Amino acid sequence: MHTRAFSIILGFLLLGETLSCRANPPADAKARAIYDHDKEWLSHFPAPFVASNIRGHGMEYAERRQAALDLVRQQRDFGVVSELTDALRENSFLSAEIIDILVDWKAKRALPVLKEVAKDANREKAVRDKARDAYDEISAAQPDRPPVY
Repeated sequence: MHTRAFSIILGFLLLGETLSCRANPPADAKARAIYDHDKEWLSHFPAPFVASNIRGHGMEYAERRQAALDLVRQQRDFGVVSELTDALRENSFLSAEIIDILVDWKAKRALPVLKEVAKDANREKAVRDKARDAYDEISAAQPDRPPVY
């Protein structure tokens, strides 16, 4: 009986996590069509290739970069943390969302970059504050442990 209740609770938690990790597609219809096309195209590739599509300069290929980030979030492949930190280091327009993913994944490998971003006076204040909060949260995070029965 306890196993069934645990399974139901776990199912609701996973559903809630899936809903909280929804994509952030563009609102503009033309941009949304490009985003949807790029996301579908990228979904057939391994996570490292998808993550490499996040990097870029300015708003160049914004829809593809957003689609790639949303796919990385869904795939939860922690091996792409270095790609995310590279994009964060390059001051991507997706920096705030990248920080959210790094916090969600408790990516301790991202701590040095988060510290850099938090101190970078050339960044937006909101991104600096978010990086500082992320650094504190990840530093204090306990590693995930499997449940003990």
